[in-house]
Amino acid sequence: MVDDVAFTIFPQRLWQMSRGDRSRLFALYRATFPRWQAMNREANGRRLYFERMVMYGRGPCNGNQLEWILSQYNSRSGVRRSMLQATTFDPERDHVASAQLGFPCLQQVSFELTPVGLVTNAF
Repeated sequence: MVDDVAFTIFPQRLWQMSRGDRSRLFALYRATFPRWQAMNREANGRRLYFERMVMYGRGPCNGNQLEWILSQYNSRSGVRRSMLQATTFDPERDHVASAQLGFPCLQQVSFELTPVGLVTNAF
């Protein structure tokens, strides 16, 4: 169960298959996402977290928020820290009148590179 939920946030198995090539990861994910969604249409009908981070539907890099973050971070020093955020909440899809909504509970993630490693905050 934990592995299944973790995969919705970051597809570690696909990253390993991509051998550290993020372009390959994103292409592989885009190509396989319809199958991941179809595996459990009831649970995945509102999509998956990683899908929303890399296939948001609008914005820079064709809606791939992670590519935007990484390309900006790698392009120069002094990138503002507030740029290192990706959202999963989308008002267009998620502002609905339902009394309860099981997805998304995760609304955004932020990243901070420290001397010890990458820190990720999830809200």
